[in-house]
Amino acid sequence: MNRNRLQADITEVLAQSRPLGVWNPAVGDFIIWHGWLYGHWYGIINRIERDKLYVIKDNLPKLLLTMAESDYEKNTIFKSASKIKASVAGTYHVLQNNVWYIDQ
Repeated sequence: MNRNRLQADITEVLAQSRPLGVWNPAVGDFIIWHGWLYGHWYGIINRIERDKLYVIKDNLPKLLLTMAESDYEKNTIFKSASKIKASVAGTYHVLQNNVWYIDQ
């Protein structure tokens, strides 16, 4: 089995992964940040300006995905795409088009 694919059987791929360093950010990407001592958050990129990512975030996927539009601005943070791509120790995970980008 290819280490970058998790399969249930020959015809069904359950998950795929690629190195985080080759990720090209896109609006709609789902980001998980895990700080070992400081908790975690889940976010979705809603705007990109060069290396600056605008990410709407919350502490649970349900809260993020059911958030009122009026709360987007106060829950938006800014992250550097290059810093995310260079992160290690499982700090960031990104889901884009059914592919997980993880540090390897």
